[in-house]
Amino acid sequence: MKALAFFIAGLALALLTACSHSRTGETAAGAAVRAAVITVAVTPLAQSVSVPGVVIGSEHAELASSAGGRVTRVYVSAGQRVARGARLVDVDPAAGRAALAQAQARDAAAHAAAQQAARDFKRYQALYTEHAVSPREFEEMQHRHATTAAAAQAAGAMLAAARAALGYAELRAPFAGVVAAKNVRSGDFAAPGAPLIVLDGGTPQVESRVSGEMLREIKPGERAAVDIDGHHWRGTVIERVAAADPVTHTHLIKLALQKDAAVNSGAYASVRFVVGSHAALAVPDTAVIERAGLTGVFVVDDKNRTHFRMVRVGAARGGFSDILAGLSPGERVVVAPGAQMGNGTRVQPEPGHG
Repeated sequence: MKALAFFIAGLALALLTACSHSRTGETAAGAAVRAAVITVAVTPLAQSVSVPGVVIGSEHAELASSAGGRVTRVYVSAGQRVARGARLVDVDPAAGRAALAQAQARDAAAHAAAQQAARDFKRYQALYTEHAVSPREFEEMQHRHATTAAAAQAAGAMLAAARAALGYAELRAPFAGVVAAKNVRSGDFAAPGAPLIVLDGGTPQVESRVSGEMLREIKPGERAAVDIDGHHWRGTVIERVAAADPVTHTHLIKLALQKDAAVNSGAYASVRFVVGSHAALAVPDTAVIERAGLTGVFVVDDKNRTHFRMVRVGAARGGFSDILAGLSPGERVVVAPGAQMGNGTRVQPEPGHG
């Protein structure tokens, strides 16, 4: 099969050469064709890897109702920009009010017990000084005084928490930003602690996940190219998490985008990291053409005549293609051969290109 393939390629090249020679007779007699020509050299090419990501804000909040309850009104929609302190969601405070009433009753009972224990302790102190009570009785009263005081303090903390939870019946924006997600509608029941509104604000960032091997190559402060909705932005690595996700076994990478990046929170991003470089022969993409089904370039000899040369092409990188086989350093190739160019065409290299 390989012999047959080489035979077919050789036959095609022979036919191409024959056709080219017929054109060469025309161009050889006439003036030389002006053409941009470059000298092939070994150059270091960046080796990059692209990974998916998502746009977030430097400020991120998932807002929930601590007590839960029926949602009475939703003031915003996904994608809406809101100011700091803007009202987002109202939750029926009935459950919160009931919890507050219970906390108030417990607090009142605990403080009453503590006050009574404090008075008893003061009386027992005087009796103990007069040796009217035993040391054991005094120690028991001392213990009761301490425990009731601690219980009153705990009840006060619970009362404060109940008051704070009741305050979450009205969800307000803690900072200016964009509603990244709205997980609730009017009439829904909001479970305690369930995120109802996700808010993104601050400067735009991108979160991505990479393998452990890539993580070792990526350093804080490193730059990356970020493509979002057809636009190209610069990203800078500001955070890398050494601990891997137990399910995906990948590591979180966070990048800050340039300040003027006009991107929407939640948008898909493609992040390209440079993870090394390799030496390669590279020619402009325009130099690589197809003739008679063969991929090649036009090489210019020392007499400034062209010869079609089959090449094996690797990856394309920023307007250049890696040449894996078929060329050697120091050879010259035509940058953009036209349809009229063939084997033996005499060229006049443009100044500065040959």
